[in-house]
Amino acid sequence: MPIEKIEMINFRNHKNMVVDFSPGINIIWGENGSGKTSILEAIHSLSFGSSFRTNNKKRINKRRFRCFFIRGTF
Repeated sequence: MPIEKIEMINFRNHKNMVVDFSPGINIIWGENGSGKTSILEAIHSLSFGSSFRTNNKKRINKRRFRCFFIRGTF
């Protein structure tokens, strides 16, 4: 099932981010620490219900915020 869009609020180092995916192959590219792995982690969390990086949900949200939000369109 292809992913079309992912929205992240206060998730890892993304304050408010929407990523639109094109049909076919997509390349996630950027500087170190820019949030590439966080995008993959959000997709994994939506797909499997848990993070591949940690079991501690408090470590997932962006610092200073009490909650995070991720939504995907598949």
